[in-house]
Amino acid sequence: MRFSLSLAGSRGVAASIVLGLAAGMPLTAMAASLPGLISGQAFGSLVDLDVGPLSSSDGYTGRVVLGCLGTEGETIRAGVHDVSKGSGGGILTADVVASSAHSDETTTNAVASNTSTIVGLNALAGMITADSVRVVASLSVDPQTITVKPGATFVNLKIAGKTVPSNIAPNTQLTLPNIGTVVVKGITRSGGPSQSMAGIKVEMLHVNVQKANRLGLPVGSVVTIGLASVRFQRAETDVVFGGKAFGTRILGQLSSTLRAKAAPTAPVILTCGGSKGRTLSNTLASQNIPAVVSTGDITDTAISRPIAGGSAATVTSDVQNVSLLSGLIHVNSIHATTTDTVKNGRRTSSTAGTKVSGLTIAGQPRSAPQPNTRVTLPGFGFAVLNEQLTRAASSRAPTIANGIRVQITVANNALGLPTGTEIVVGHAEGVAFPGFFKR
Repeated sequence: MRFSLSLAGSRGVAASIVLGLAAGMPLTAMAASLPGLISGQAFGSLVDLDVGPLSSSDGYTGRVVLGCLGTEGETIRAGVHDVSKGSGGGILTADVVASSAHSDETTTNAVASNTSTIVGLNALAGMITADSVRVVASLSVDPQTITVKPGATFVNLKIAGKTVPSNIAPNTQLTLPNIGTVVVKGITRSGGPSQSMAGIKVEMLHVNVQKANRLGLPVGSVVTIGLASVRFQRAETDVVFGGKAFGTRILGQLSSTLRAKAAPTAPVILTCGGSKGRTLSNTLASQNIPAVVSTGDITDTAISRPIAGGSAATVTSDVQNVSLLSGLIHVNSIHATTTDTVKNGRRTSSTAGTKVSGLTIAGQPRSAPQPNTRVTLPGFGFAVLNEQLTRAASSRAPTIANGIRVQITVANNALGLPTGTEIVVGHAEGVAFPGFFKR
């Protein structure tokens, strides 16, 4: 296998799995006779809140994303139990969200299929309910034709108290009293079978909030329930990129309160095609999960660019004024950065410039930690400070830099955090390696 898997997604975990390269969206059809990029994803729900000039998101549930190296015949899954969005679950609850992704390639063909299933759905305080809904987006490719196929099925779907017929036409819009509208079985196609690109996106339910409402959803907000997409672009490239950065993230068997803020903050993603010299950025003024982690400004960036003799990708995360575990750890600033270069077909991996400044542990000032410094946190577990992982020239795994990574290993700790909980502050990872379409 030429890819690594990080399987997340158990009870109470808002799982998101990226396949192949940890942050690259597209998957490469590896055969020289079938050059191209496949991209796609599937997830159970996403709530985008429109709050004027700024917008925010509560994060994906049960998300899988096809990465640059695909799954090579494997089926990868992400799952979440007891989903709850909004105060008291008013926006959405579900018993189970389960998503999967599969791809495979031969010298003449490529296939991919992404699915998401939601069981026990209750959305918008009962305005939308269903025993189950399922969406599928699949494709098959040969040297002449790209074929895409949608799938959208449900059991006992009711909207505004009315049963929705199972044979409802795609892209049917219904009214949601005192909220807005919902599009059922939304299907969007792009390109065509004989063109250089074809894709399809399937959304079971796409809610547009158009009126002030008792749920407190701002006008302009969008609630997506059940999405799967897939796309193939015939193309060749000399360099494959990938990367992501975020300010904070918490993984583990989390309570609903923690889960609501556990997703990556201010995330940026560098896809396989790179940014072509444009800096991608995301910012957040602060993050605060009382007693667990709080920060000041978060700024995350990613860029790919040409350099003399090749290409480079740089990903950074800057986080200010960090406090962890009721102030047990305090840091003035984190700068996590990775740079991968490809020159004359050879990869170089670097974390140069990564640093943690103004470190205090248990009230005692510490000198700037050297790379991969591990410290014991009495009553909680341990932390790795200034964590850096570089890669060999032949590797396709991402270069990684973490400002702080906390691992909870002590049960019944003062904050009630479950063992196995991981808290990361200031994460950057990136990769650039020679393209493998041209032989």
